[in-house]
Formats: sequence, structure tokens, C-alpha cells
Amino acid sequence: MPLINHQTTITENQTSLLRVVLFTSDQAVHFRPNKDDSQWFHRRDALVRCVASFLHGPATGSNSQCNSQCKRELVILFDQDWTTIYMSLDETSADNETPLTTTTYPTEQSVLSLWKLASEHSGQVVTMNGLFCRLVPSQSAAQTCTMPTSMQDKRDILKHLQSTCDLDFLRRHHLNSSAAVVLKKTNKQALLNIWDDWMRTHGSTVATTSSTTCNGSSSSAALEEILETLLQPQSPELQRVIAGTLHETSDLELPYWNKFDAARKDSSCQNTQLCLFLGAVRDMTDAENATLRNACAKLHVPYTGVRIGPVAEFTSKILTIVAYHDAHGRLCSAVKELISKSHLSLSSLNGNAVSHLASMTLDVICLANIPSHDLVIDLERRTAEIWQLVRCTVVTLWRSRLAGSSRKRKDAIVNRLTIVFDDGISVTLNASDVQAMAESHQAAPCEHQIIQMLLTRLEESRRNKKTLTSGSALSPKEVALNVVRSLADDMDSKRMHALNLTSDEVQGEGVINVADFCYHKAFAQGEDEVKGERIQRILALVSLHKSKASGSRWERAFMRAFRKVGIAVLNLSLQCAPFADQVGASITLLQHLCYQKQLLRMIHETGPIQRKASNK
Repeated sequence: MPLINHQTTITENQTSLLRVVLFTSDQAVHFRPNKDDSQWFHRRDALVRCVASFLHGPATGSNSQCNSQCKRELVILFDQDWTTIYMSLDETSADNETPLTTTTYPTEQSVLSLWKLASEHSGQVVTMNGLFCRLVPSQSAAQTCTMPTSMQDKRDILKHLQSTCDLDFLRRHHLNSSAAVVLKKTNKQALLNIWDDWMRTHGSTVATTSSTTCNGSSSSAALEEILETLLQPQSPELQRVIAGTLHETSDLELPYWNKFDAARKDSSCQNTQLCLFLGAVRDMTDAENATLRNACAKLHVPYTGVRIGPVAEFTSKILTIVAYHDAHGRLCSAVKELISKSHLSLSSLNGNAVSHLASMTLDVICLANIPSHDLVIDLERRTAEIWQLVRCTVVTLWRSRLAGSSRKRKDAIVNRLTIVFDDGISVTLNASDVQAMAESHQAAPCEHQIIQMLLTRLEESRRNKKTLTSGSALSPKEVALNVVRSLADDMDSKRMHALNLTSDEVQGEGVINVADFCYHKAFAQGEDEVKGERIQRILALVSLHKSKASGSRWERAFMRAFRKVGIAVLNLSLQCAPFADQVGASITLLQHLCYQKQLLRMIHETGPIQRKASNK
């Protein structure tokens, strides 16, 4: 049940705070949680994924093996009305101390419902589905602007219309398709006439104050005022504020992979507020970066530009990596280390920049905890299990700029996802499915479109008797062996390796604690080969089963299948408390380790379990 109170802040009395600020191109309006087939509009789907990956990502807290006590706050800054949305996790329910992160899932419907409620109670903190939220309109930017006369290109006018007008209005004027489709059927004058129609009916309430539509100095002043507020200590306990921007083109890479002094890690960021700024769906503009630098200088806030790697990725995936390092207490210390060395030459600092594109393939086998007939597109019938399946699909297949170029680049990771449903039905997807959605004008991976794609592929598999046999006819052992042999694709088993991520509590011989390896071993740059044979394909096994008992029959079946084909297996542990986006975060972290060329080094140094002789 939603709750409303009169608080003006949503994180109070914290000893440390990680505040991530996302710049996005939109107004804080048109929140329609039940318009399931149109959440791609204004890229609401992407913003919701940012909420999921950051606030519901790798966990911190007293019940976590990750020992960071830093609280997190996500701020979304809408550049067309400079409204800010503040969000944080409600870590305990009202009736007990059980963390909500394991039972409450940030679906598009639930997050948009929260934003809509917050917009109806402007300035007040509202609570729903385990999240706190507060929407704050900009006072300085409350002015009305018209279509800029400087726009000479009909593409710019269309972009302005699509970012300003609501979806029903765009549908009435047939402007709700992609720009490429709309521009073939209209001209500049027709678009200006549509804008006049919009202003006649909505002119009194429209406030389009982006830097491209209003007086530049007014917009810059409004933004600087907001940034100065965000850079102020959130509570009296926070005695120091440091800031940074995240972008793959930055020269400096965060040095959190190096050997770390545990005592220094635990104490160096106490009473510190770390503010990180980046774009969501788009990059920060030059003007926004300049305004941020000015605000930091005015408030004497230490500032630096950093990256977590040189590969362009979804903002939500970047936030997963940010959350992981924050959960282990490395993020703030890494930023402070770069700031403290700001007097050094760029060449000496670039010793930390070790990221590369990887050349191996990364295939994910996902053990779904529902039968295939439980996958439904009806919004009212969706479950947390379906949300997790959608997250697994997006993080595996959508590679930002790499997804569309995987066929052309020899050094790009080519992903495949095989979903094994609990009734034995399986389906394999790859980059061609992403491309097919893009060609059908469904490039945005919102929940509705992902489920629709999965249902289509399931139906195709059912019709294809050569690739699918009724689940009732095959045992888990037979299904697993068929899947592994299909993914092996006649490759030499010595060039493949399997990683078991089905449980974060695995113990014993052959277990890699990812955090211990990354943070406590000497970091070797670019070591991506195993002595002898080079590994070219990684098979990652993940499970959506909530309990070990329910998924054990499938996990055992795949362990046998790997041994049967002669593929060595290694258990991995992220060493974090259970959290909602655990599977999505696990896959994202593996991809990041591939970019860093550390995954194969990890396999080699740990020593995989013995392979059984292949008998294909």
C-alpha cells in the first residue's frame, strides 16, 4: 500500500551516501503504469532498468557478506523541465525487519506507479513497493517556451514534438512511430501545424525548458542551482562531498581492481557523500559537464571524470558494476584515490586503464523456475519470475553498441541465451533476435516487447520438431545434454569452460570468490590466455530457482552434461546478500570481467576441476 508523509528528504542520518544522478531527455510527466505496450515511449523502460540495477542491485547492509554501510540514492534529472526525482530503497518492511529486496521487484508498472504517485504529491516523500520517492519541480525553470524558430530541420521538430507531447496526442497525429518511419510521411510545415494544435490545447501547462528550446543562460542557471543542491551534504553526518562523471571516453579508469588495504577501505569513506553524474539513454552534453564543473568549483567540491571501462554500455549495466564495487566498499575509495593523485601526469595515472574488448563468446544457460506455459504477456498475470526472465534476456543479449556490430567485429563478444523452462522446453536466442526486433521498430527492450519476442520464439520452437521435443518425453539429464552439445557446436572441449553461478553460497574446492580474486590479488594487465589452449567459449549457468531444492535436479543435470562433453566447470560466488536483480547482475559482472580481460585469468589461476574425457 502506498504511503505519503511530509518528509523532505528520503535518506537521513547516514554515515556515507552514494548519490547517482542521471541526466535524461524528457519531462517528468506522462507516467502511465498500465500502458504496458508503450513503455518504450520516452524510454521509460531504460529508466526503470536503472532503478532495478542500482537500487535493487548487489546488496549492502548488516545481513550481507558485502560489508559496505554506504546508503544509495538515485536521482533522475529531466532536462526539459529540470524536475528531479529522488529515489532510495526502503530496506525493511513496515511490519518486520525482512529486507524487501528479495521479495519486491521493480517492474515497469510498479516504478511508474510510484513516479505517478510522487508527481501527484509534489515535494513529499511517498513509499510504494519497497521504494521511497520524492519529485521536486524546478522553481527557476517554471517558464513556458515555444517551438524554437531556429529549428530548420524537420527531424529536430519531430524530436521536439515526441519529447514534449503525450502519447495519445502523438497517436492521433500518427507521430508515435520511429523518426525514420514518420519522416517519410510528413514535412516541416505539417509538423509545425501539429505543434500549433498542441499549444492550443496544452499551452497553458507546457513548460519545455531544455537548453535547446529556451534562453541558454536561463537554462544554465536553473541547472547550476539544482546541481549545487545535489552537491550539498545530505545530512550533518556527511562531512565531505566528492564528485565525478562516468563515461567510457574518460581518460582515467577507476583503480578498484588493485590490491586493497582492507583497513583503509573500511574507514576512508566514512562521513563522505560521493556524487556520480552520467547520462541515461543519452550522454551528458558539453554544457551540462561545464555547468557541473562550475558548481563543483563554486562549492570547493573535489571533482574528476572517470570510467569503469572503454566499452559503451547501457546505463543500467554501468550502474550494476557501480553497485557491485560500492557493495564491497571499493568505489568511493577508488574515486578518492584518483582525486588525490590529480597532480600527477596523465601517463602515470593511465597505468590503471586496462580495459579491452574480449574475443571469446559468452553463452548463458538460464534455468527458469516456471514451465513454458506460465510465460504470459497479460500485465495482470505477470509474476516476479517473469520479470527476472526479462532481466536475464536483456542483460545477456542487449550489448549497447556491440549488439548491432557483433557480426562485423572479430573482437566483439557474441552472446547466446538458452532458456530452459521447468517443463523441459528450451529456446536459444542470439544477436539476430535483437536485430529482428530493431527491424520491426521494437529496438527498445521494454518488458512487453521482450515477452512478446520470447513467446514468438517459443511458438516457433514448438512448430520445429527438429529442434524441440515435448518436455514430457525427455528427462532433465537428456535436456541438459542436448543443450550443452548444441552450444558446444563441435568445438574442441579444451577451448570451452563452464561457470556455475546457480548459487551464491557454493563452498569447497574449485570455488572462486569473485570479490576476493579481484580485490586481493595482484592485478595483471591484459592476461586473457590460459597456458596451453586458449579458451574461446564460456558457458555460464544461472538459475532463477528461489531455493536450492527446486533447482537442484536441473543443476545436477547440467553438471553431468558438462562432464559428459568434457567441459571443465568452475563455481563462482559474488559474495553478496540475496537481492532482486541477482541473476542480471551476475551476467553483467561476467561481461565486465570479459572486457577487463580478467575472466580467463581468474579461471587459470584458480585451477579448474578436472575434465572428464569427452565422449560426444
